[in-house]
Amino acid sequence: MGIGYGKIRLILFGGILVIFAVGFLLTRKEQLLLPREEAAWYRRPVRRLAVGICRRLLRSGTGGAASRLTAARRKRLEEDLRVLYPRKNAKRSLISYEAGKAELLLTVLLAAAAASFLTAAQGLSERKETEVIERESAGGKAQQIRLTEQQYGDFDITVEPLRLTKEQLEVEAEKLFRILPGVMAGDNSDLAHVSTALALPSSVEGSPFELVWESVTPDVISSRGEPVFAPDRDEPRRNGVLQMTAAAQSAENMCRFVHAFDVTVEDPGVSAEEQAQLRIAGALRKAEEESRTKAAFRLPAEAGGVRLTFLTGESDASVPLFLAALIAGVALFFGKDHDLRSKIGSRERQMAVDYPQIVSKLVLYLGAGVSMRGAFAKIAEAYRSGAMRGGEERYAYEEIVLMCHELDSGISEASAYAHFGLRCRSRRYTKLCSLLTQNLRRGNDALLAALQEEAQEAGEYRRLLAKQMGEEAGTKLLAPMMIMLTVTLVMIMVPAYIGFQM
Repeated sequence: MGIGYGKIRLILFGGILVIFAVGFLLTRKEQLLLPREEAAWYRRPVRRLAVGICRRLLRSGTGGAASRLTAARRKRLEEDLRVLYPRKNAKRSLISYEAGKAELLLTVLLAAAAASFLTAAQGLSERKETEVIERESAGGKAQQIRLTEQQYGDFDITVEPLRLTKEQLEVEAEKLFRILPGVMAGDNSDLAHVSTALALPSSVEGSPFELVWESVTPDVISSRGEPVFAPDRDEPRRNGVLQMTAAAQSAENMCRFVHAFDVTVEDPGVSAEEQAQLRIAGALRKAEEESRTKAAFRLPAEAGGVRLTFLTGESDASVPLFLAALIAGVALFFGKDHDLRSKIGSRERQMAVDYPQIVSKLVLYLGAGVSMRGAFAKIAEAYRSGAMRGGEERYAYEEIVLMCHELDSGISEASAYAHFGLRCRSRRYTKLCSLLTQNLRRGNDALLAALQEEAQEAGEYRRLLAKQMGEEAGTKLLAPMMIMLTVTLVMIMVPAYIGFQM
């Protein structure tokens, strides 16, 4: 006897919850790496576990191709995060980013494991050992019941309502059902070893019934008694049920008797467990059919020499629930990388849009007699003031603020401009920084003329960029327009078609 599928599921999901609890205990002193307003109490255990896992994974490295691939990905992520958050520590940003992805995945897994554990526990608590199934009263509906045999799994059975005994029931019907298996076998030894077509007569000598045959499993054996999986084919063969309907017309009414015969097409490739399941299913059908005139029927105690123990109750959906949540969590985990790449693309577009404005401001300040360093300081100060009043964060201006911090810390202008160009990762900004570095010793007049020329080119580039963005927006609107066109055509054509038919 096995411990049962329900208990196995309960132990499995309980073990996952225990693993989470141990992880929470081991990582209880990890940093959250979150702003104070985002560190809600219910997030802290999972967040600390995610940070601990990511910190250990980022520290590990055993060499080999997999390790080199991980190192390359880590380097690329550090560069992207440094670009998006220039004023934050790159290592800390990487751990926080990976921890955010891991936290999302762990939250989904924890919720799925908890829900699956409760579902499995509820399903197990609702099950009880039974030997008798109560039928619906006469005139009621058939019951769809799932039974679980502790060793061989779940079985679905339809329990028909109570059928009253008819006084006009003919004894010949019972005799016919007893002799039909031998007549049906034909060239086969019996119905349990079918390899050739069955003999299905339309009538039997001495019997008043006309026989009508119907196969419940036409993919195994046809209604004419021909095995679909013939011995000369390589396809596997399975058990089937051939249902015979006998009808007799009397002077007063129609008497109708139905009986089902189990037909087995032998297949040496079927495992012992599958054979046992087939025998159990056949025994359940037979017990149900033989007791349709009783209010309840007793489940078979054995089938094919195997002792059976059934449990009532619906099979819980804990495993599909957990698998679906696992797939969703993995998809969300890798979707974070896609979001990061989208942010990088948005940053590049935003910086391209801001470039002409920045060059124009530099030209304006230089024309007013302000030095280049002072011009950048005024641009940074104006941006910070706007940000304090709730202004939008702009990546190019964030880089300018960082450059001003470097200048205030004592770094030379040439080095600060070079760092600014490298961080921006844009050909336009690199050209601007090269222009500024080359004209440091020439004075403001030479630099002002160069920047005025660059401002004209930037204006042309801005107009070209606006045209390109407009074309992209038009392309995105194409799909909704096609949908609206299709709906319009349907609204016009359907009434016209109906009117034409009338």
